[in-house]
Amino acid sequence: MAKMSDAELMKKVRSLAESNSKSGAARELNMSVQTFTNRLLSAASSLGEAPPKFTRKTTSTQKIKPKRVHSDKVRSAGQAGKALRVIIPQHFFNNLGWAAGDEIKMRKSGKTKIIIEKV
Repeated sequence: MAKMSDAELMKKVRSLAESNSKSGAARELNMSVQTFTNRLLSAASSLGEAPPKFTRKTTSTQKIKPKRVHSDKVRSAGQAGKALRVIIPQHFFNNLGWAAGDEIKMRKSGKTKIIIEKV
């Protein structure tokens, strides 16, 4: 494949920038994003022009990460008695801003839900 001149590259990028992000335009030109950025900045400076503004994708069109799923088994709390326990990951408490020593209240909601509230 022959290398594009700076003027050809800028013309092609201007048309792609109207409807693509920078990574989308790089993908259309079969370049890595880093190579595309370096070529674009080099061409823009040699021609004395500013590089074009690319569109930004909104979060509604981007892929949303799946929520982190934690599964655990209900175990007996000790050798004697009928108490049960489940280990709750620390990041749940960190996200809620709870600290050691905080008072909490647990209650059952329906057959399968447990609600834990800070008092």
